[in-house]
Amino acid sequence: MLLPYKASYVYLQRKLLLIGGVLLSHNLHANDLKIKSELEGKVEHADVDNSGSNTRGNIYSLAPTVSASLTTNHSTTNISGTYTGIQRDVDNQSSTYKDISRYQASSNIELVPELLGLNFSASQTYGSVNAENILASDIYLNDEDLSKNTRQSASLNFATSKVDIVNFGIGINLQHSEIERSSQTNSGSKTDSQSYVLTLSQGDEIKNVSWNLQSNIRNIETDNLNSRQFDTETYNGEVNWFFTKHMYWLLNGQFDKTNYDGQLTYYDIDQTYHSIGSGFGWKFSKRTDISVYFSKTKETDDSRDQFIGADLKWAPSDRTSLIASFGKRYFGDTSKLDFSYNTKHIRVGLNYSEDVTTRTQLQSDYDVAGTYVCPYGAESLLDCFLPDTLDYELQTGEVFTSLLEEVLSLTDQVMFTQRWNGTLAYSGRRTNLSLNYSDTSTQYSDSGYTQFSKTAGLNVSYKLGQNTSASLGSTYSDVSYSEERAGSTSWRHRFNLQHQLNKQTSVNAAISHLNRESDTSEQLARKDLRISLSLVYSFE
Repeated sequence: MLLPYKASYVYLQRKLLLIGGVLLSHNLHANDLKIKSELEGKVEHADVDNSGSNTRGNIYSLAPTVSASLTTNHSTTNISGTYTGIQRDVDNQSSTYKDISRYQASSNIELVPELLGLNFSASQTYGSVNAENILASDIYLNDEDLSKNTRQSASLNFATSKVDIVNFGIGINLQHSEIERSSQTNSGSKTDSQSYVLTLSQGDEIKNVSWNLQSNIRNIETDNLNSRQFDTETYNGEVNWFFTKHMYWLLNGQFDKTNYDGQLTYYDIDQTYHSIGSGFGWKFSKRTDISVYFSKTKETDDSRDQFIGADLKWAPSDRTSLIASFGKRYFGDTSKLDFSYNTKHIRVGLNYSEDVTTRTQLQSDYDVAGTYVCPYGAESLLDCFLPDTLDYELQTGEVFTSLLEEVLSLTDQVMFTQRWNGTLAYSGRRTNLSLNYSDTSTQYSDSGYTQFSKTAGLNVSYKLGQNTSASLGSTYSDVSYSEERAGSTSWRHRFNLQHQLNKQTSVNAAISHLNRESDTSEQLARKDLRISLSLVYSFE
């Protein structure tokens, strides 16, 4: 474990933030600054039947949003923030007021062109504590299961390219996150994490032999009622010797060291794992590479095993890509599949993954294989488009966006997760359509139970005219468990109609309905009807 003392972590993080601020301010003279602000006023009528208790009333909100994008000679910065003030008049009770602040910020600074980069990000979001309420919790009325999640991270990346003998790369990432839970049964937590990645590979002058070595070290420390520490070290490498133009002999090896220090009840994570293998591969072109190898393993208790592994990389065109692998790690057999197909109007994606992770890691990892490219801070399909190639490069103010909804309860435990994701999307001149499916199995380390989550979603948007558009979204969710815990099934539908009055003003009308049922718990039963009208004014 590197930087074991929290003081060292905080010191280094502050130094990185200070350096970034100085460099960013130094480059302001050569900038392209774009600022966008909006003000949304909204009135919503809610009729909620939650476990036989009916709540009816009106909600009024005012939400200013400011987004800024700054591009200099050597940096790109995006910032977006929303402050929402909410007034609630429910069941003739005294009016209540609350406010919610959300923001996202990121900055990429090129210290040395094509060699050294510095990245910063910060965010404040809200998530559901309970998996059953992932479709029901919202900031306006049903906020009792929401938690506030804040995160700050800084990373330094150094990588060489076009070197004759050895290419070298190193990445350092520091992150601090806090979870404030509204549920009385959860106390919240603070987490500090550090990760270090080192890579070595052959240079341009090395012929007939290719090789790469990589190490990845991660430490996660959680500070709550039960302080926890999760450490992983992974080292792997591969050497390929081409004895013909397309065929090669390969030698690979991997070392895993994993430790989780917490109140584990069902299984311990404190072990090492070694594997070494040899085999053959066929590289038909730059787009196609297939390899098969035989490996032997050794674990902490000196137990030994053997397995046959395989890797496939196939990209027959710029629009089609298939990556698949099968092997072993310390938690058993592991597989990975990632398929993507793009045309000008259609995108198809299918992927499968399995790994041991934590909720903190899930919060900080981004899926760059998103269905759409959207402006920074966009919340509607109407603002997004499908890239027509797999290697699309984001422009200033753009982000990749996945439309899959994650059904996962908030936890600090270590989890073994197996997940299938599928996406089918269409983008036309007037119509955008996305069909998504996710099937996830999550085993929790402390609790020992397994959570099964299935979600399916359909999103359609259609431009009725030059100034009018409509969108419809439907999501189905099924959450169940391996033991006697209450599960649920939910349907949520939403229809939205938007009309642009002029260049700066738009009117939005929406209606949504949620129906959640449970065969094992009447307390999870919920029906939720919302009707809303909002006015949005953009300041240019």
